Formats: sequence, structure tokens, C-alpha cells
Amino acid sequence: MNPGGWVRFFVALLPELTEIARELFKRHQGNVAQARAELTVIRDHGARLRAAEAEIDARLEQVKKRADKPGEH
Repeated sequence: MNPGGWVRFFVALLPELTEIARELFKRHQGNVAQARAELTVIRDHGARLRAAEAEIDARLEQVKKRADKPGEH
């Protein structure tokens, strides 16, 4: 990973990350463990969505391949 690229990326996202942190602080009344738990749920949910999307894309590709084969309609 390019350290300079990471720093530019982080700085560009800092306003949004600050807002998320502020919202988590308010929602969990400053409880760091609860805020981390919520972030984990969000991250895990995103991973499940990406995995499901990859599965759907793979199935669609299979359907397209079958549809493209002559004589199998």
C-alpha cells in the first residue's frame, strides 16, 4: 500500500468519518465498545451483501452461457 495514497484517501474521507464518529458517540452515549460493535455489524453486513452480489453475478453468467449455447433452448 502506498503510504502517501493512504494519507490522501484518509484526509479526503475525514469529514465523513468524523460525522460517523459523532453519530456513534451520541447514539451510544460515548460507549466505545458499543460503537465498535455497531461498526462491526455494518462492516459484516456489507461483506454479506458483496458476497450475495457475487453469487448472483456468477449465476447470471451461467444462465447467459446456457442461453448462448445453440440447440439447448
